[in-house]
Amino acid sequence: MKHKRMQHALVAVGQDIFAIGGRTTKFDPVSSIEVYSPQQDQWTLLDGVSLGPESLSVHFVDGQNIWLFGLRSSSGSMFSNVLRFDAETRSLTQSLLKGLVVADLRPC
Repeated sequence: MKHKRMQHALVAVGQDIFAIGGRTTKFDPVSSIEVYSPQQDQWTLLDGVSLGPESLSVHFVDGQNIWLFGLRSSSGSMFSNVLRFDAETRSLTQSLLKGLVVADLRPC
């Protein structure tokens, strides 16, 4: 990895492995996403993608989208939104799920 991290989410999509969020070894939040390509044996930091939260739950849906929720800021407050990371386009957006209450969800 380009950035050492712990307490991050790790998910495989197709041939790639995505490391999402987490903390540094000094417990600072990591807001980046990195992708590992086994074919190239190389980690790549995704430019222009910043999460902000330090802990999260990840659910992989439909072969392309990684849904992120249970997001917590460095102050410990929970975010009430759901993010969608498109593994094909490598873009992060707010989800279209409106009215979903996630305040009681906790990272696994």
